[in-house]
Amino acid sequence: MTGDPRVRWLALFLMAASPAVALSEPQAGPPVQGAPVAETMRGHFDRALEVHGAVIRGDVRAAGTHAEALAAQLEQAPKVGSPTAFGVLIEAAHAVRGASDVLSAAQATAAMLGACGRCHRVSRVTPQFPAVSRAEPRDLTGKMQAHKAAADQLLLGLTVPSDVAWRTGAQALATAPMLGSDRPLDATLQPRLAATEEHLRGLASEAAQVADPRRREAFYAQFLAACADCHRAHRPQGGGR
Repeated sequence: MTGDPRVRWLALFLMAASPAVALSEPQAGPPVQGAPVAETMRGHFDRALEVHGAVIRGDVRAAGTHAEALAAQLEQAPKVGSPTAFGVLIEAAHAVRGASDVLSAAQATAAMLGACGRCHRVSRVTPQFPAVSRAEPRDLTGKMQAHKAAADQLLLGLTVPSDVAWRTGAQALATAPMLGSDRPLDATLQPRLAATEEHLRGLASEAAQVADPRRREAFYAQFLAACADCHRAHRPQGGGR
């Protein structure tokens, strides 16, 4: 994920001091301003994306290492925005560090990203973001890019936060082309991955109707765990984010 120019764009734009276009209802609280704050928050976001990418790869140990670095960075950094959300962010980073399995790491990561969104909301930071791709992929690479584009919108839905991005991502994932015969896997793994894909479709359909931020975190954790399951099943083709 950290190499994706769309998400890098978000990291650079997210803490801009200039007014932003609101994507949901106006939020109370003083706006976050200043170049030093922007630079600090970009650093936090980059670390969080490292945790996120490791979880999607199914690498719990790497996720814990990145989360430990994030927690240390947060504890030493000036506290800005919502003190409550900032505290949850640190607690969630520690929870990722202590996770013993992918699902636990995914749940803590989703809580961490949700805390980012709550802090942004209270701080009245609501950036614009690029539209999701509408391409109709046919081959394996194109299908995976469609899944990734949908997942990126879900990520933005949590971290901006944005109701528009969340619904767009969930609806796109619910209708994204499944891999089918393009799955680059041993035949014995085909039923398992087919079931995972159908599970993702069902989750996405439900998630599109969810408005509560905490419930969105729970759904996102399941998305992360499902992606990790596929990537771990076929490590050579399972890319990170």
